[in-house]
Amino acid sequence: YKVEIFLSALNFSEHDFVDIEYLVNNTNVFACLLFVPGREFGEDFFVNVICPVVDFQYTAALLTGVATRGEEKDAEEEGYVFLDADYSQIELRVLAHMSGDEKLIQAYKEAQDIHRHTASEVFHVPFDEVTDLQRRNAKAVNFGIVYGISSFGLSQDLSITRKEAAEYIERYFASYPTIKTFIDGLVSDAKEKGYSLTMYNRRREIPEIKSSNFMQRSFGERVAMNAPIQGTAADIIKLAMINVYNALRENNLKSRLILQVHDELLVETAENEIETVKQIMLDGMKNAVSLKVPLEVDLKEGKDWLEAH
Repeated sequence: YKVEIFLSALNFSEHDFVDIEYLVNNTNVFACLLFVPGREFGEDFFVNVICPVVDFQYTAALLTGVATRGEEKDAEEEGYVFLDADYSQIELRVLAHMSGDEKLIQAYKEAQDIHRHTASEVFHVPFDEVTDLQRRNAKAVNFGIVYGISSFGLSQDLSITRKEAAEYIERYFASYPTIKTFIDGLVSDAKEKGYSLTMYNRRREIPEIKSSNFMQRSFGERVAMNAPIQGTAADIIKLAMINVYNALRENNLKSRLILQVHDELLVETAENEIETVKQIMLDGMKNAVSLKVPLEVDLKEGKDWLEAH
């Protein structure tokens, strides 16, 4: 299937062609075109690429118009700037909500430094006495837990022994037993059903979790830990994306939502609409869903995408 793709965001002067059939047959990719309602052909639309091959996500970024030249993508016209908004620690906030862990929930409600809070819990030191090194280690553990990291993986990340890494993980779960119970439950559910679900019931098949091969089975267990959390975060940014897109249209603004990458939205914004668009982005993202913890958004402005990061 030849699909004509307009790549204006990459400064292509003519239409380019992407052979979707080739991608599917040669990279194990399912590609789905999602056209924005009400737009003429040749204007912006989104290409959503769902694939198990992680490296291909970078190729998929080309289809959504990501500027790859050092991220120094200029606004298309004079009188426009980029507004870039991304969620702060979205996966950890999702983990707090889905697990129901009261310590983590309270820390987020009080807007504490979550990595310093974890370091205080794990290393048994007062919050104000946590060292920078302890905070860095706790940060690695926090995000490692979300990704189902092993003691070996953590030891590599922190340049410590595997025994020390195992102790860090053990202390983390001792400090947050509700999270341990929640994660163990994700794995056992996936083993029973053969798949995991996000908070919004998006399904991820995990055949590896029933494999007789230890390495494949271990991989499946890590996916079972991670997919519901990271998948829910992905669901949330898509809902936020719809909110922002609809609000821009309802207010008849010239500014355009041009890109979504992971937990980040990028709007090419007319200079006389900056304050209005900022509020639309903050409202659309913070209120995309209702969780037990607040959703926080970092918003920056720049003449190019690099500056807006």
